Amino acid sequence: MKFKIIYILIFFSLFFIKINSQLPPNPTAVKFEVSKLLYIFNKTDSYFTKLVLYDYFYPRYEMAPNYFNCTISRNDDRVCIFHSDEPFSRLWGSLYSRVYFREVSSDNEYSTQLIQTKFPAPYDVSFSRYPPTSGGDIVINGTFLRLVGGPSRLLHSIENVEPFVVMGNFSDQSFNCNSIKVTIPPGSGNFNFYFDDERIYNVPFSYAPPIISSTINEFSRSIIVINGDNFFHDTSLIKIYFDNIPQPNPKITVNHTQIEASCYHITDPGPLSIHIKVNGVSSEKNSSVCIPAIVKSITSVSSKIGGVVTIEGSKLFSVSKPNLIPIIEIGGKSCVYLQSIENTLVCKLNPDKSGGKNLPIIVKFDGCNSIISNDVTFSYDIPTIINAKVSKGMVIVEGHNLASLKENSIIEVNSQFGDIKIEIKQFQVSPDESNLSFKLPLLKCKNFNVNITIDGTPSILPVQAPIMSSVIKRPSSVNGTLILELYNTKCIFFELMKIPKITYGNTPSMDCSVPSLQTSNSDFYITSCPAPYGTGIDKNYTLHFNSESFENKYSYAPPVIQYRTFSKGQEDLTVHGSNFGNSLSLIKVFFNGSDISSQIRSLNNNQFSFKKLTTYENGMINITVDSIDMESPFYITLPPIIFSINNNISCNGVITINGKNLLTKDKEFQVKVLANEQTTTKIYSSEKSLYVQINSKRSPINTTAYIGEYLIMSKNIEFYKKKSIFDFYFDITKDNC
Repeated sequence: MKFKIIYILIFFSLFFIKINSQLPPNPTAVKFEVSKLLYIFNKTDSYFTKLVLYDYFYPRYEMAPNYFNCTISRNDDRVCIFHSDEPFSRLWGSLYSRVYFREVSSDNEYSTQLIQTKFPAPYDVSFSRYPPTSGGDIVINGTFLRLVGGPSRLLHSIENVEPFVVMGNFSDQSFNCNSIKVTIPPGSGNFNFYFDDERIYNVPFSYAPPIISSTINEFSRSIIVINGDNFFHDTSLIKIYFDNIPQPNPKITVNHTQIEASCYHITDPGPLSIHIKVNGVSSEKNSSVCIPAIVKSITSVSSKIGGVVTIEGSKLFSVSKPNLIPIIEIGGKSCVYLQSIENTLVCKLNPDKSGGKNLPIIVKFDGCNSIISNDVTFSYDIPTIINAKVSKGMVIVEGHNLASLKENSIIEVNSQFGDIKIEIKQFQVSPDESNLSFKLPLLKCKNFNVNITIDGTPSILPVQAPIMSSVIKRPSSVNGTLILELYNTKCIFFELMKIPKITYGNTPSMDCSVPSLQTSNSDFYITSCPAPYGTGIDKNYTLHFNSESFENKYSYAPPVIQYRTFSKGQEDLTVHGSNFGNSLSLIKVFFNGSDISSQIRSLNNNQFSFKKLTTYENGMINITVDSIDMESPFYITLPPIIFSINNNISCNGVITINGKNLLTKDKEFQVKVLANEQTTTKIYSSEKSLYVQINSKRSPINTTAYIGEYLIMSKNIEFYKKKSIFDFYFDITKDNC
């Protein structure tokens, strides 16, 4: 709110007043700036010498001295620069302020009213704000604001209103005349400020524009209430425009802050633009209010999704904007627009959305929601639940329109005592939507409830499930025990004390243990049942308990290897463990990936033996018994094999042993070499070779090789010596090589 004064010379004196028969000086040029005041006169004309500012009718004697320095000459011109011992912000005076001037010919000094000369106009004027229509203080900033003013009053163009009061004490040396505070009374419209008492200089100004903060459409009274500010209090000065159309009969209901527009006639739904003028001052920003469509009725319940719905009411079509398509929602789901006229709207229910009961209807035109009269709601595709049952491990809920349970519904299974709650998130609905099914959850007790909540309304269906069991621990092949989990039992103490029985095929029944809980929080009971000898998978059993029977399958425990041993002479390898069975036709043995089942020489449930071949290497052994694999293979290390002892001994006394697995770490299979019944010293070894140093001095050497405690090979060996017909006896202590 700032006015730049781009021209500073306000007027030339329209007439001259003679003082002592002298006309006031007439400068040829004037320059006014924030901190500079300069006049240029013709050298032959009179010129200014000083200012005497008045406080109303009397000179300001406290004013600091000032003068015009007119000593500068430029050709035929005299330049006069104003100097003051106090800042320009202290230059204030009334209409009676005077300027003194000197006549060149007589050197006499005269004076005239400042207002009759080219006095400085207010410069660089700005305002802190527009005052509200309720009135208030504003601050006016600028230079030369009060040279020829009241000075404590400020004239204006508002009729029948006293001049505005300038607040503050002008005589206070700290008072800044370049920043004045003015109290503006309540009012409205545009007006002018006059900064001199002769109303020569003016600045256009106005009260603050009207502000719209909110609107309320009171449909029952056909009134739009507009809240805001700067509306003043004179209804005759208010003009309201709806979509640029002036509205009759505006009414100010709260001075300055609230207006009512009544008796308006609007046929179209959607946002309505609102513009206000108060005594010629327009609102800077338009506001809007929603004109809603009104829904009075809707077609009867549609049994299926995808149906056509007819909505009746008013303002269901925009005459001025025929291409404006409404957004229609029923229960928060879209209803696809088909057509509309003024009082009827037709849409199609979305086939991908589920329905519901007593659903709200919303019709939106360009973001404006509709009004529903008489609490009109709509219902369609409502799921109906009849009962629930258990069949073949599935819970089946029977009813109608059950596909819509996929949305806005919760399906839960609650135990008999309410201590277990399971939410069902995966279920299937039949093509005709007549039943819904899900897998029967495992529950401790036989009786439970299926709770289905649809749009906040619960349905409780009691269900009784048959007893079920599953295998916790598989039995071993011999003298095994089958441990079962029991579900859906009669959770009654004396019923639980009964003993379950089990049958395997056509065998006689056997007693199991009394059912028990592992912990107080367990979700199932446990019973232990004896199992017959056997191997393999998918064996049948039938559990009999509390007059109920349940058939299921079980498998035997997998084969387990614990350790291995070798026969004397290490010809055979025996594997020890369990669950091997007793049938050679049902066991498969793989050693390092090769099937060696044909090499098995003997078998019983806890061990089997096979011939150890020299071609075998250390590695994994894996067993399959009657289609049951080991849970993890077993690593077997084989004992060493000695192929030969070298025929000659080099002159350094080293014997070489050839074989395989010579680096074994098994203590029972360590390789030991004797020479003439004396130990040797191992100097080098690998998987296939062993070098030992002999301690005997004579040839031949009787060399024996042991693996563990078993003698494997024995051989007499001659020292190697140089061929000589003289040497019949060879002593390795001598250097004969």
